[in-house]
Amino acid sequence: MKFFPYPLIVYTLSVTFGIALHHFLRFSYLFIGIMVVITFCLWLYAFLQTKQKLIPNVFFGVNSMVLSVLLGITLHAIHIENQYKNHYSHYQDHNLHLITGSIRNEVKASKKQYKYIIDITSIDKKTTFGKALLYIPKEYKQHFIPDDQITFQSLLAPLPQNLNPYQFDYGNYLKNQQIYSSIFLNDQSILYNGNVKKLSFYLYQIRRKLLSVFESFDWNQQTTAVVEALILGNRFLLDEQTVKNYQNAGVVHILAISGLHVGILYFIIAFITNPLKRLKQGVILQFIITLFLLWSFALLTGFSPSVSRSVTLFSLVASGKLLNRTYSIYNLVAASALLLLLLNPNALFDVGFQLSYAAVLSILLFNPFFKYFQFSSNKIIKYFIDIVLVSLAAQIGVLPLSILYFNQFPTLFLLANIVVIPLITLALILSLSILIFYFIIPSLSNLFAIIVAYLVDFLNSFIGWLAQWQHFIIQNIAFNPLLCLLSYLSIFGFLLWCYHQNFKNFKWFLASLLIFQLGYFGTIVYQDKQEDFIIFNSRNSILVQRYNQHDATVFTNNPEENSKIIIDYQKGTFTENMNIKPLPNTFFIQKKRCLIVDSSGIYKTSLKPDIVVLTQNSKINLERLIKETHPERIIADGSNSYFLIKHWKLTCRKEKIPFHVTSEKGFYKF
Repeated sequence: MKFFPYPLIVYTLSVTFGIALHHFLRFSYLFIGIMVVITFCLWLYAFLQTKQKLIPNVFFGVNSMVLSVLLGITLHAIHIENQYKNHYSHYQDHNLHLITGSIRNEVKASKKQYKYIIDITSIDKKTTFGKALLYIPKEYKQHFIPDDQITFQSLLAPLPQNLNPYQFDYGNYLKNQQIYSSIFLNDQSILYNGNVKKLSFYLYQIRRKLLSVFESFDWNQQTTAVVEALILGNRFLLDEQTVKNYQNAGVVHILAISGLHVGILYFIIAFITNPLKRLKQGVILQFIITLFLLWSFALLTGFSPSVSRSVTLFSLVASGKLLNRTYSIYNLVAASALLLLLLNPNALFDVGFQLSYAAVLSILLFNPFFKYFQFSSNKIIKYFIDIVLVSLAAQIGVLPLSILYFNQFPTLFLLANIVVIPLITLALILSLSILIFYFIIPSLSNLFAIIVAYLVDFLNSFIGWLAQWQHFIIQNIAFNPLLCLLSYLSIFGFLLWCYHQNFKNFKWFLASLLIFQLGYFGTIVYQDKQEDFIIFNSRNSILVQRYNQHDATVFTNNPEENSKIIIDYQKGTFTENMNIKPLPNTFFIQKKRCLIVDSSGIYKTSLKPDIVVLTQNSKINLERLIKETHPERIIADGSNSYFLIKHWKLTCRKEKIPFHVTSEKGFYKF
């Protein structure tokens, strides 16, 4: 078998590369336009010459790939919404604006605030567009639903910055979803302008009706939460501990509607509609019903990225069956990815998108070798062997990405999948049956509800039991994007050797392993030569001094409160040992004397520090400190109040002393 026998796969990869290239480099429109014109002319020339067999096909193929890369670049460029003049982000200043918008959907609330995605339609009565994140305190009586029109006065706050190194960048995550502002409403009055009742309003009403069916049963909250997540992708009721348990057991994907759920739905529809094939136009009718039900399901779940991916793929599979064509499954996967990227190039940077396609491709690539592990002809045994093999293949495919994003590896994932997948399949079928029979035969629906409750309760208990075995979870794994790419190179080398078992490909596999080891060794050597001294942004003051890759010292009086900062820094720098010490009053760094002034405000006037660090709302007269010590720079960490920082900033400006505020500019690195 050849690895890329169809051009569509190569072109999809080229478009993907183009999107990633523009995401990191951002070319000008003039440059993109010139390159598109030149490449298209070369492509057209190659196409005409290839038809006449005057030049080799490879010239046309290379031009097609380059044109695909440029297509990806162009797609990403035109999908950056905040570049357009009528985008609301151009009103991001320190002034209050009269904002009118339409509620798109609600997202999971925090402890004190409701959160909504809002489409901003006008600012100060000027037409705008774009999505923002709206925060409303829970004390506010009104609860909004999709298509509600509201008007209010507020600031357009910038997205949160990543103020500490090696931590999740929430602001960048929102930008990839074309969300560029946060709006915080406190006691401001909100004018409700009614509901325009578009499609999203009616879909919300249908979802609420279906969710009310599950909520009508005498289930505990965990059972209801898991069933609603499985069937309609509603994760509002899921508590943090349940999600953490599923994550530690290696089956957190079960709680998000994915290919598994849509695949089960597809085969249920195929089974139910199979008798239609006996009719004259039965195949076409079956195809129409299948597409209608699949996309109706996608609509009800709010077109979440995972559902869109799966429904697109199975729609293409159904189309192939209708045309009675045996399409390559690789081609269908590539086609589904290409369609989604054409509609939304930023989907490429969604973690779920990456994990989904990594898992699917890995399963498909390892699938030809499953036959060597079929040790029994018994259907039940074969079913569980297939679960093990598919789980292993999927885990191999997602392992580098999982470690990169989550820095952990649950070693009990096989045991979890063997139990979870059959139970989830049965729970899905019965839960869908509940929704159908609730309005037809309520007594039968009640019977199914009892069975589902037992299944899900057992499932939650089993997952909770697995998750408690913490020593089977490898946590806080140091990894970076380079090692992730080199890991996939090794996996590809292994597959190449599996498909074509000769000495040449075995050498390529060994070479890929060697390259990975060299990459890891190079990372360690690079980190070993780095020396850091960092003042972090934290409400509990923390400083880190790193001497090399082996040792670093953490200075803090609250190590428990700063544990996440410490762990993230250790993973990001591959540091082996983190020594915890109390926060000192003075220290030297790069031949400079640093003075730390805490809440007591006590310091020695004889000290002549080069740098002063203000912590814990220091009770000092900063102007007098400057005149007594004459520091080169003053730094205020995240443990200080906004009002003190504002006062200190004015003082430093008056005395012409550089002033760094970690809560505004992020961590300070020497």
